[in-house]
Amino acid sequence: MSEPIKITATVAAWFTNPESAYARAELNRAIEKQDGVGVINALHFYEAPGAGGPASWACVGEADITLRIIPNDEITRKAVDVLNAKLDELRAAYLTKQQEIMRQISELQAITNEVAA
Repeated sequence: MSEPIKITATVAAWFTNPESAYARAELNRAIEKQDGVGVINALHFYEAPGAGGPASWACVGEADITLRIIPNDEITRKAVDVLNAKLDELRAAYLTKQQEIMRQISELQAITNEVAA
């Protein structure tokens, strides 16, 4: 396994739901508690400071972000794992649906056989 790649950037911190009293209260609670994860979860980080953002968002500050990201081959492997899991879910769902249709066919055939007998 390769070492993570370290990337650092300064970005604008945006409050994406300023019209929501609930969202503002959640952000304020996290700020008052100095709950870093809570504050980060309440905000969106987009563009360089001063670059602007969507009109419905409120820029509330800047963030210096350091990201330690896994190498590309590991990202690809994880993406394939996610897709394989989705495929397994679909296979299971369609198998269940197929079995239900087969049960209905069997019931219809049983009714037909009873009438013919």
